[in-house]
Amino acid sequence: MQNGVNAADSNPPATSSESQERRIVWLLCLLAAVHVFVFAAAAPFFNNVDEQIHLDLAVKYSQGHIPRSLVQAVPTVAHWKHSNLPKYLPAAKVEALINSCDTAPNGI
Repeated sequence: MQNGVNAADSNPPATSSESQERRIVWLLCLLAAVHVFVFAAAAPFFNNVDEQIHLDLAVKYSQGHIPRSLVQAVPTVAHWKHSNLPKYLPAAKVEALINSCDTAPNGI
């Protein structure tokens, strides 16, 4: 008790509308947390496949350029028409490759 006022009397009890508002805020916070958890599981945090596109998009947004579509942001796949890679190696060449490897133990 301080100056004749009880500490419990200084904070009046919440009304039913304030109590309901708090419940709604907590529910929205819980739903947001579930939303983040579900999408984090669907697309892991450390997936760097589209990191360059994401960075480019963030920079454009920060400069006030809002792209209409992301078609131009996605790089094209390289198509090499005249590749000199063989479809397979003959068994003799595979054996020669294996035998050419250094088999000495490399200790630390």
